[in-house]
Formats: sequence, structure tokens, C-alpha cells
Amino acid sequence: MPDEIFWQLRFEPAGWIAEKHIIKVYVGTDGLHQDEFLRGDHPKTLFKGSIATPSLEAAIINSNYVNSMPLDRISRDFDANGLHLSRQTMSNWAVWSAERYFTPVYEYMKARQLRAHARRDFSDGIKAIGKGNQKAIKESVAYKVLIRISAIYKLEDALQKFPPEERLKERQTSIKPLVEEYFARVKETLENKILLPKGKAADGLHYVSAKY
Repeated sequence: MPDEIFWQLRFEPAGWIAEKHIIKVYVGTDGLHQDEFLRGDHPKTLFKGSIATPSLEAAIINSNYVNSMPLDRISRDFDANGLHLSRQTMSNWAVWSAERYFTPVYEYMKARQLRAHARRDFSDGIKAIGKGNQKAIKESVAYKVLIRISAIYKLEDALQKFPPEERLKERQTSIKPLVEEYFARVKETLENKILLPKGKAADGLHYVSAKY
């Protein structure tokens, strides 16, 4: 008969591993370095003179910002497991991490997104118009939308010389398809996510789409 296998799940609380770094110190005995203290290179740390490591700071950020645990509670939990770490210290670490490590990454990603062709906003079209960049103008989302709107207004202006009944009939024939094409383009643009999700252009198109 085959052996019977029975599984259970055991929980092991998070623990601490103290990393011991030894920096060699020597005293010169002759020559230019006689009686001079010579030290080896200090290992790179997250913050100078701090016990913080990337894994420890990641645990704090995850508890505070992902799991919504207040720093007071995190401090009490750490204290119960033998680590005395104040709320102020953890708060300082979070601020320093944001300034030194996260902000440069954010700025780099933001710059790459703004340079990407597929993420052009209306502002790109406006800037291109101001600089006279014809190629950029014609490729911009703003230009394509403005062309459609301009065609609608030109037709509407041309209808002003006709009686109301003829204007209504002509609107149904020539202007309505352009309006429907415009809103279809708006919907397609939003669905394909070719605009910055929190940009002014996307906000405007969402507003227009909701009103149609």
C-alpha cells in the first residue's frame, strides 16, 4: 500500500538578520604613512550611519503604504520582535528614500513617457504649432482632432445662408456623419490609451465622450 501523505502549514514570524561588516584599520609604521590610521573602504549603505538595509526599508514601506499600517503600529510590532525602531526614524527613512532613490526613477520614467510618440498629448500639438514644426503638427493628436472640428464648423458656417428647414436637412446629411466620426475617434483614442491617463487631453475627451 502507498504511504499516506498529510500536509500542514506552519507559520514562521519574520526575523532579523544582523549583518556584520568588518572594516580593516591599520596604523602606518614607516614612510609617509607612519603613525597614520589607514581604513579599508566602507561598504555602501542605504543611508550613511544607519542600520537600514533595502530589505528592511522595503518591509516598512510595504506595511505602511501598501497594507495601510500606521508607523506607530509597525514600531510596536518591531519592538515585540526585539527591534527598537522609532516612528520618527522610519518616517525619515521614507522621506530620504523618496528623495534619493524614488524621485530620480520617477523623473526618468516620466521623461521617457513624455518623449514616447504613442503618449503625445494635446500640448504637444500646441507646442509644435508654436515652433512651426509641420511634421510634429500633423502627427499630433491635437492636430487630428482640430481638423475634424474645423470641418464641422466650416460646413455649419456655409449653411447659414439657407432657410432653417434646408439647414436641418443638410446637417443630417453632411454634418451628422462628421460628428459621429469625431466621437468614434474620441472613443477609439480613449480605448487605445494613446494619451497620458491623467493629462488634460484625456480629461477633455472623457468629458466630451460623457456628454455625447
